[in-house]
Amino acid sequence: MKVTIPSLKTKSGDNSHVHWRTKAGKVTRERHLTRLVLGPPRSWEWPIVVTITRVSPRALDTAGLASALKGVEDEVAAWLGVDDGQAERAGQVLWIKTWERASKTNAVTIEIEPLAPGLVEAARAHPTLVKLLRAHGWAA
Repeated sequence: MKVTIPSLKTKSGDNSHVHWRTKAGKVTRERHLTRLVLGPPRSWEWPIVVTITRVSPRALDTAGLASALKGVEDEVAAWLGVDDGQAERAGQVLWIKTWERASKTNAVTIEIEPLAPGLVEAARAHPTLVKLLRAHGWAA
């Protein structure tokens, strides 16, 4: 399953000096848009890999990317009916956050797909392995 949230401009909250209520409103809007795009909940065969891609003109470092996509990740987890941290520790969900350059547009793409059980540990240790496996058609 692959969905795109068009025009969603995500920003890192790590070093932003904004009022907590402003930041909370931003996260609420991100989560609401994510829920609308995902539609009604579906059941999944575990384990799965969730790839969240930030499409924007500017890159963020790893910590900034995680911060910028946290609201989207939390809503995807709620939609799946799991807690993001617990599901990752249990080996149910592998979260991958990436960035893709776009000239002037902003968006977020969410891709959810099954992951072969034996590959969960390897993919957790090497997230780029998942991309390689997909490129060769080895990951479902």
